[in-house]
Amino acid sequence: MELSDLRREESRLVADVGARLERRGWQASAARSARLTMDATPGIENRIQLNIRIAAALGNIRMQPAVGVRHREISRLSALFFRLPASLPDTSPSAGLNVSELLPDCRVGWAGFHGP
Repeated sequence: MELSDLRREESRLVADVGARLERRGWQASAARSARLTMDATPGIENRIQLNIRIAAALGNIRMQPAVGVRHREISRLSALFFRLPASLPDTSPSAGLNVSELLPDCRVGWAGFHGP
C-alpha cells in the first residue's frame, strides 16, 4: 500500500466522520477539518480531535480521537500570560484526553482502514 493511497484514505475517513458529527451539531474548524467544536454554554466549547496515525509499513490507518473542553477566557489569559501567539488559544483545549484513556479496555485505538 502506497503512502499516497493511505493519505487519500485518511482524508476520506476524516471527511466521513466529520460529516456525521456535523449532522449532530458539531462544527469543523476552518483551520483543521479534523477538529470539531460545539458550544456547551456561553464561553465554553466542547471539542473532538480526530487524531489519525498512519502506519505505512503495515498499510493501515488508526483513528485515536480525543475529547476536550475549552474555556475561552482561560485560554485567552493563558496565551497572554505565556506570551503566546494570539491565534493559539483557539487551537488548544483547556482540558482534554484521548478516548482510549477514558475507555481502559480500548488500548489500541480504532482501526479505520487496512490495506492488503
